[in-house]
Amino acid sequence: MARPRAAMLIEALVATGCVVGAVLVLSWLDEMPMPKTGSIITANYLKDVKFWSPPLAAVAILAFSAKTVPALDNMVLGILGSTAMAVFSVHAFGPGKLARAGAAGGAMLWMKLSGKSYPPAAALAVLFVDNPKIGELGIFNCLMPGLSGSSVLYLLAVCKIRILSALRPAFKRCDKTGELTAPLLP
Repeated sequence: MARPRAAMLIEALVATGCVVGAVLVLSWLDEMPMPKTGSIITANYLKDVKFWSPPLAAVAILAFSAKTVPALDNMVLGILGSTAMAVFSVHAFGPGKLARAGAAGGAMLWMKLSGKSYPPAAALAVLFVDNPKIGELGIFNCLMPGLSGSSVLYLLAVCKIRILSALRPAFKRCDKTGELTAPLLP
């Protein structure tokens, strides 16, 4: 059964609004100085916490496409494991080709062993190992903005899922057949 165009439009507008809002939140957090937090997290190595990097737009799209929290958990565990493998790779090999290969291979190892397959996490891990601008962050380039930004996206996506679930009774009153609002609900 094909969904009506109006239902597709409503779902697309909600997802688009969430992605736009999430990218704005990450940009705002990235611009906000957090010297104490940066110092605490990085043992006085960095003076600020970073939240934004362009690949997080793809993560936002995937996060806000998830209908359930378990689907989001798959994303987060994939990112956490891939980030840990990237940190290990940079620590073991230093910056360069070996770290890049180690981050990609480590991400694959993590995803196979954990059963949490989330390919963009591997791309993030390799990007943050490989990016020369972010390389000045040292070992923390794997944690910020990749992990910090993804964590914020995860929390916002969980909020979206919880809010839509809480609105289910109101949706049922307004749209008794669920023809327009069913695509929004988990």
